[in-house]
Amino acid sequence: MLYAFLGQLTLAQTDKKVRISGISAQVGQISLPYQSLNVADFRKIVPQSKILQKDYTNFTEANGSGQSGSPIFSMLLGLEFGKKDKKGHPELRLGFNYFTSQDFTVSLSSTSSKRCDTLISTQTGQMFFLDSIHVQNSYARSSSEQLRFDASYLYRTNPDARFSGFLGIGTTLGTSLNSQTFVSAYDYKYKATLGTSPTSFITRNNAFEYFTNKNNIVSSVYIPLGCDLRIVKKKPIWSGIHLFYETRAGVNIASVPNYGLMKGVFLQHGLGLKFKI
Repeated sequence: MLYAFLGQLTLAQTDKKVRISGISAQVGQISLPYQSLNVADFRKIVPQSKILQKDYTNFTEANGSGQSGSPIFSMLLGLEFGKKDKKGHPELRLGFNYFTSQDFTVSLSSTSSKRCDTLISTQTGQMFFLDSIHVQNSYARSSSEQLRFDASYLYRTNPDARFSGFLGIGTTLGTSLNSQTFVSAYDYKYKATLGTSPTSFITRNNAFEYFTNKNNIVSSVYIPLGCDLRIVKKKPIWSGIHLFYETRAGVNIASVPNYGLMKGVFLQHGLGLKFKI
């Protein structure tokens, strides 16, 4: 019944100026930029954090940026224009993407030591210095889920051939969902001789905070490039099923409340199944 319906739909669309070319689902990996902020900037994102209000003057901050990888899922609908033929022709692809993202981090650490005792071996007379070591570590991470509308304009080679390729330009626009920030602090003191493991812990104090952030507006501009394999060419029931691989490179932009714009290059790749109509 399904194939009969799709067959009738294909015949009805053959001479239309705009027609549905196919429906596809894709899974893959997206590598997005994240920013390691200083503590002053992170306070703007979560001003209610008590841990981040601490004086971090003598702490070491791990600054920099990087890429965070995440699985991504896409559903896309293709539209073709003009009379259907075997030549290359344009396709408009519309759909949505869903994935998770790590947006910001901050990492601070401090270690200090103070001589507290001296031990003398009763057998050799060797002296061992016992130090009181104070370690403080604080860490914060802001992450979110993202749902984006996806639109791309592709130029495909002959889509009815066994192998074909495509190239184009695309854009996404959406919002973050369930945006959260996790903040942690570890503070402990212990006694140890130089170069050895702790002999005894004096104090241990850990603290954790969770916050819900305002949602972000997110967007991107990208270039898609891919190849398409028509799995079966002669059998009508299966000839509409295509396996394709796609890679994207582009610029990601996020508008973060209380902070501003975050921009960076992203990469994405994935495998998909397309049912061509």
